[in-house]
Parts: sequence; C-alpha cells; structure tokens
Amino acid sequence: MENPQQCPHTMQMGSHEARIVALEKGMEDLEHSIEDKINKVTAMAQNNAVKIIEDKANQSGFIKGVHITATLIGYAIIIGLLLMAGKFTGAIESFLKLLSGKGL
Repeated sequence: MENPQQCPHTMQMGSHEARIVALEKGMEDLEHSIEDKINKVTAMAQNNAVKIIEDKANQSGFIKGVHITATLIGYAIIIGLLLMAGKFTGAIESFLKLLSGKGL
C-alpha cells in the first residue's frame, strides 16, 4: 500500500480543504470589511442628519427673527401713520373751527 501522504487523491483533498479554509477566512474578512463600511456610512449619515437639523434650526431662528423684526417695523409704521392721521385730523378740525368762527 502506498503512503497516504503521497497518494494523489489525498493530496487533492488536502488542497481542496486548504482552499475551503482560505475561502472561509476570506468570507469572514469580507463580512468584517462590509460591516465596517456599513458602520462608517451609518455614522456619516447620522452626522449629516445632525448637521441638516442644526442648519434648519438656525434658519428657523433666523426666519423667526426676521418675522418678529418685520412685525415690529409694521406696527411702528402703523402707529406713526395713526399719529400723523390724528395730527392731520386735529389740524383739519382746528382749521374748520377757525373757518366757522368758533375758534375765535
């Protein structure tokens, strides 16, 4: 009988087993690599989402500030116009009294 270590079939089976082990190792490495990439992409997506939310919050604050400022300016203009209208109507009233002779 031949030495089993020198048998071509035994050598071929050993070669296949070595390939299987190498492929399994490669699959494990690939799985870890994919998991690492997924984790990196997830972290990047979370960071981007946080930045977008912060930007939107800042814009919202800016828009609120602009809205409040515009409202205050609008009220100031309305108050100014009412004061001017009051003075104008008061002036007209004084003029009419003057014309009617009651003011004398």
